[in-house]
Amino acid sequence: MKIDRFTRILEAYGTDEDNWPPDERHAARQLLQSSDECSAILESFSALDVRLDEYLPRHSVVSSQRILERLPRPVIDRIINWLIPDPGAKLWRPVMAGSLPLLLGVIIGSSTLGELPGLENLSENWEDELYLMALDDSAYPMSLDNE
Repeated sequence: MKIDRFTRILEAYGTDEDNWPPDERHAARQLLQSSDECSAILESFSALDVRLDEYLPRHSVVSSQRILERLPRPVIDRIINWLIPDPGAKLWRPVMAGSLPLLLGVIIGSSTLGELPGLENLSENWEDELYLMALDDSAYPMSLDNE
C-alpha cells in the first residue's frame, strides 16, 4: 500500500481501524508500522476525529421539530387530522362531520315533501308514520309459544 491510498482511507473512514475496509486493513497497519510519515498523518487525522466527535450542532432536535411543524401540510392530512383528532383533542369534530350528511338529508327531504300531492296535513302524517314504525314488529320472528 502507498501513502496516498493510506491518506484516502483516513479521509474516508477516519482513524478507527475497525472502520477501514477489511481487505486493506492489514496492509494499512503494516505501512503504519513501517513509515514515520504515515504515523504523523495518522496523528493529524486523529486530532481531526476528536474535534469532529466533540462538535455539537447549533440547532437541537426540538428546534428542528418546530421547523417541521411550521411547514404547510397537504389538504388530505389536514382533513384526516380534523376528522380523527389526537386522543387529547375534542371529539365533537368527528361527531359533527358524521351528522352533516344526516342533517343534509333531513333538509332535502323536508324541502321536497311540500311538493308532493296529498300532504296538506304533514305534521299529522309524520306523527302517524312514526307511530306505525314504532309498532312494527316485522324484525322479530313470530314465536310459536303463543299459539
